[in-house]
Amino acid sequence: LEDFVNNTVITEKDTYKKADAIYKYVQENYTWNGDYKIFKDVSVKDLIKNKSGNVSSINILLHNLLKETDIDAKPVLISTRNNGFPTKIYPVISDFNYLIVQVTIDNKTYLLDATDEFLSFGEIPLRCLNNYGRLMDFKNGSEWINLTSNKSSTVQFRAELNIDENENITGTVNSKKTGYHALNSRKRYYQNSDTYVTNLEDKYPNIEISNHNVTSESKTNPDFLETYAIEYTSDETGENIYLNPFFTTFFNENPFKLQERTYPIDFGYKDTYYYVLKLNFGDDYIITEKPTNSSFKLPNNKGSVIFSSTIQNNNINLMFKINFKDAVYPPEYYPYLKDFMSKIVDIQKNSLILLKKK
Repeated sequence: LEDFVNNTVITEKDTYKKADAIYKYVQENYTWNGDYKIFKDVSVKDLIKNKSGNVSSINILLHNLLKETDIDAKPVLISTRNNGFPTKIYPVISDFNYLIVQVTIDNKTYLLDATDEFLSFGEIPLRCLNNYGRLMDFKNGSEWINLTSNKSSTVQFRAELNIDENENITGTVNSKKTGYHALNSRKRYYQNSDTYVTNLEDKYPNIEISNHNVTSESKTNPDFLETYAIEYTSDETGENIYLNPFFTTFFNENPFKLQERTYPIDFGYKDTYYYVLKLNFGDDYIITEKPTNSSFKLPNNKGSVIFSSTIQNNNINLMFKINFKDAVYPPEYYPYLKDFMSKIVDIQKNSLILLKKK
């Protein structure tokens, strides 16, 4: 063990911190070559020599280092999402194409995969979220374990904007992403921060973005936090000023276009989207029309949307929340999801605030 990690890690009393340090060591020092092999050409020796190897080589090294420090670690054989489901009635070894590690610390289990430098401890790639995997316990036999993500992945935008006497809208945006939304943003940002900001600016061609700043600590932080300033001009028609309160949209179009569907709708993970806007219109304007409040749900409360707007003093406050409570929906939910998404897109595209100068 001392050939791999320093003595500070070896003597660490906190089991979680020790496991996290070992995980980060493997994650940062060995590169995945893209191969999914679990039996053929699996060599930890070659991995250590070349600093690059397949999934199994990397995660077996992780498993062995954890075991060497007396951490409860076990390998888990899985079939990735693109590989289909393994046969559950009677496990067949050829059904599996990937290996990860389960550790148990203080009666809490964590699934680990050290092939991706952007994963946080206890997070596995989306390709691994395929319902169930086979935990290999060489003393007590093997068993099926759950591979679904229990936590909801979230996207939050909080914007505080002001409209001046020249109808220019300026303000700041605070964005927070968690789970797999955070993972996707971390990858894009830390691989090339300049391209990330350029793509953000291209996404909003009518908005000027400045002072972009990522405030989360590292490329493996579970949350991705960013702030930036925005500036844009409202649409004016005669005396009226029209403003779409959504400077960003979660869904530009309805992804469900089929008339019917006979197989499940698999998002991979639970989702929550949250948008809060506070617009200060000062003493120069009055609000003559605001968006209509609405709320609706999927059957059996499997998803919900809340949209509300209120006027208080010289501010209009808007709140929009979308919640998908399941990662996978059976095919009979398809028409409901299709209608659900259609209403969401309509709210984002057709909600208007109508202002008038005093």
